[in-house]
Amino acid sequence: MNTSTPSYRHWVWLVAGLVFVIDQVSKYAVFAWLDLGQHFSIIPNWFHFTHNQLNQGAVFGFGKDYGLISNYAFAAFSALAVLFIIYWSGLEHVRRDRLLLFTLGMISGGALGNLYDRLVFKGVRDFLWFHHESERLGRLDYAVFNWADVCLVVGACLLLLHSYLAKAPEPAPEAA
Repeated sequence: MNTSTPSYRHWVWLVAGLVFVIDQVSKYAVFAWLDLGQHFSIIPNWFHFTHNQLNQGAVFGFGKDYGLISNYAFAAFSALAVLFIIYWSGLEHVRRDRLLLFTLGMISGGALGNLYDRLVFKGVRDFLWFHHESERLGRLDYAVFNWADVCLVVGACLLLLHSYLAKAPEPAPEAA
């Protein structure tokens, strides 16, 4: 009789693969469609696609002043994060936790999408832009980002939520 609990570790790679494909397809499509500096309004005066300069920094352009040094430092950080997730997702109690594996898949897919850009294009291709100007609200200009960034942020929020809601893993039974 098999009493072992099922493993859902494959969820990490299914979710990561889906995130990576959506990220790369959207980046290639927008950057092939728009010329550098060109914008296309999705919601006029609020949300746009833009062909932006490559981002060699991190969130909100952090570290961009260091150019290729920061680009490769963030690439190394992304690679280490993915390697850690490979290890983490193999732990017995993690392989049974679907929410945690889904979350790790989102983070892995986002990290791999931006890692690919950093290695192939020497910077991350960002194109989603919230921008608004009006007399009442003034100028609102949010940092340009991409699908991988969305998945990294949502994954980090889910990971934080999971850390508060999840039960501690049960200890392994002692040998007689």
